[in-house]
Amino acid sequence: EESLIDRRSELQSTEEFIDSQLREARQRLEETEAQVQEFVRNNFKQLPEHLDAAVARLDSLQAQLTTNGQLMTANTVRKESLEAELGLALKQSSALSAAAGDSASNPREALQQLRAALVVLQSKYSDRHPDVIKTKERINALEQQLDSPSANSRSVRSYESPQVAAIRSQLNEVNARLAALDKENLNLKQAIDELQVDIQTMPLKEQELLKIKRDYANVKANYERLLKAKEDASLQNSLARSQKASQFRIVEPAELPAFAAGPHRELFIAAGVFVSAGIFISLLFVLYFLNGAYKERDELEQSVNLPVLGIIPPMNTPEAVAYERRLSSVSLFATVLSLVTGSMLIVFLVGNANG
Repeated sequence: EESLIDRRSELQSTEEFIDSQLREARQRLEETEAQVQEFVRNNFKQLPEHLDAAVARLDSLQAQLTTNGQLMTANTVRKESLEAELGLALKQSSALSAAAGDSASNPREALQQLRAALVVLQSKYSDRHPDVIKTKERINALEQQLDSPSANSRSVRSYESPQVAAIRSQLNEVNARLAALDKENLNLKQAIDELQVDIQTMPLKEQELLKIKRDYANVKANYERLLKAKEDASLQNSLARSQKASQFRIVEPAELPAFAAGPHRELFIAAGVFVSAGIFISLLFVLYFLNGAYKERDELEQSVNLPVLGIIPPMNTPEAVAYERRLSSVSLFATVLSLVTGSMLIVFLVGNANG
């Protein structure tokens, strides 16, 4: 029961710790997501996926700038031509005014003089004569100037022929077009500079974005790992609280037996003695037969086919005594080894049989 209570307490502490770590990981994940969104929002035009669009936009702006340059050149040539035409028209208008005796500084007096000159010209020429036509045009122009609202408050400027007015109008249009093209070129150059900066900055922004995304992936993986650990801890804690986990209770305490249930030691000892004795005797026979010395008189006569005249008994020389001692040591070692080997063999066989 105490072990179960300790396990519940340990599971509860583990779940609380994982829950605190999970809250921190969730907050870190939200901060990283906001960081990625803010970076994308602030560097939208400098992201690598917009490179193709930026290059296409740059080519379009440069082509438009080239077209505007050609238009400005054409309009500049047109302006120079109109200025030359205007100078020539002003000279012709001054010559006509001098020929008609237009010396009055007042437009109304000039209008009266032109009307008088028109009467004289009509008496001499037809209405299709150039001088008659020009004089009528000048009269109409002066009448329009006198009829304008500003004619009563200020003096009307000196007379201009319709040709001069038309040239001035065209010249004003050309100047306005040149000004508009110049302003548009400034905007185009500014946009081109901004696009070039964006394109040059894209590799650096790509590296920054990859770093932020890598951090986001690590934070997300950590959050998912903690979330799985939280689910496992909650499940184990729920099982412990509902007492569905494994519980062990000792029904009867263990007692030491009075006699060993097995193996039979007396049988092992007897079997070990017999097996050891058998191994020892077998070893003696093996040593006897492996010894190459002649042991009987008949054996020597059969081997050499000669009669044996006499037998010399063993002589106890120091070498023979040392040899006997070595032989006794080897025999003793063989006896002990056979006893140990036989005992171990019996234990091994009995253990396999019981297993």
